[in-house]
Amino acid sequence: MDWELLKRTALENGLSDIQVDERWVQERSMRLYKGNIDALTSSDCRTWSITGIYRGHKGHILIEDDAPTQIPNIIAELIASAEVITSTDQPELYAGEKQDFLQNKQEVPWLKQPLSAKIALLKEIECKLLQSDLRVQQVMQVSYEEQESVIILRNSKGLDAQRTNATILLSTELLVQEGEQRKSAYEIVNLNTEVPFDVDGFVKRLSAETIAKLNPKAIPSGMYPTLIQGKAMAAMLNCFANQFHGEQVAQGISLLKDQLHKVLFDKKVTLVDDPFLAYGIRSVPFDDEGVTCRYKKLIDHGRLECYLHHLKSAQRMGCEPMGNGFHQDIAYTNLYLENGKSSYEEMLQAMQNGIIITEVTGLHAGWNQVTTQFSLQASGFYVEAGKIKHSLNLITIAGNFMELLKTITMVGNDLQHFYTGIGSPSVLFPQLALSGEQ
Repeated sequence: MDWELLKRTALENGLSDIQVDERWVQERSMRLYKGNIDALTSSDCRTWSITGIYRGHKGHILIEDDAPTQIPNIIAELIASAEVITSTDQPELYAGEKQDFLQNKQEVPWLKQPLSAKIALLKEIECKLLQSDLRVQQVMQVSYEEQESVIILRNSKGLDAQRTNATILLSTELLVQEGEQRKSAYEIVNLNTEVPFDVDGFVKRLSAETIAKLNPKAIPSGMYPTLIQGKAMAAMLNCFANQFHGEQVAQGISLLKDQLHKVLFDKKVTLVDDPFLAYGIRSVPFDDEGVTCRYKKLIDHGRLECYLHHLKSAQRMGCEPMGNGFHQDIAYTNLYLENGKSSYEEMLQAMQNGIIITEVTGLHAGWNQVTTQFSLQASGFYVEAGKIKHSLNLITIAGNFMELLKTITMVGNDLQHFYTGIGSPSVLFPQLALSGEQ
């Protein structure tokens, strides 16, 4: 895009400021089924997200054609968009410093591998899964997806910032059968790392986890000591993250309003937003508004320390932006619960009799975003005398997540970062309501 021509035309037509977010995204994906590649797609897309301020209001449009002849139409659409806005908020663009490309800190091996090596990886995983146990009925799919992006951000206040990102995901779905019983498991792994992918370890883990779901039994409804594994805990933290959004705090919706620097949770809770996490799936040097991102502890040993802000929410609350403005909204970068000191086995022994939750579903319908009250279908295991006895059948867990974080028995040292950008270790709670056998 001819940035200088766009900027000059915008100012000549009454816009006080203008900003362009240019994105070049390359994507490749493939799927293997029964030894054959049955889907292979690639795309190369460039888009321009343009924001302009006209008579004190912010207009926004998205285009895919940056030809100079389109500039008059772009300006006209920006003005029309701004004229619809009636908010009294004073819009602003960030006059940040010039920033260079963020390169990957180390090489990401899979980006440089030829297509043949990626196909060979999928075939190896499928083959080894089929051979891992006689109860493995079918590998329903093995998929590989990679995305590379370049983001260039410029505005009339002098901002000139650029960054690169890469995301590489491997997903696998496995089906096992024993008699008339069938159980499946789905796993997504982030390959965006310098560490070589351990195929044998992945196969062993996925096969064992899927087979462990066989022969479930019901248990009576009641209150049980509960160990929530990292994957399930991360899913619940993803829902809870809305409470930290500056917009919701400013509107009085968040339960955390007016609670800064107060101890609200168990002192074993430290929740971090880390944009600089090595190979983090959401690691970035600056947000979509050009604001430099910051490492921050939202909760530090139970104490609420800060909220997530973009420019608008920071202005409303009279504070500094935090570099969390993404896609015209507020979002975390790499959000994770810090490791504790306890091993998984130590937590099982401390619990003695209780339940393990491995997965939760129904978060859209079963989670109240205002109160953090939840009622979720869950998968897991029953534990007796510190040992797993059997998988669980048809259970629902219920409670209030805000209250749950106030009563923690132990936090594990098994932190995992998931493809959602959320990470968590396993966490042991003294009790949780479970609905099972009536």
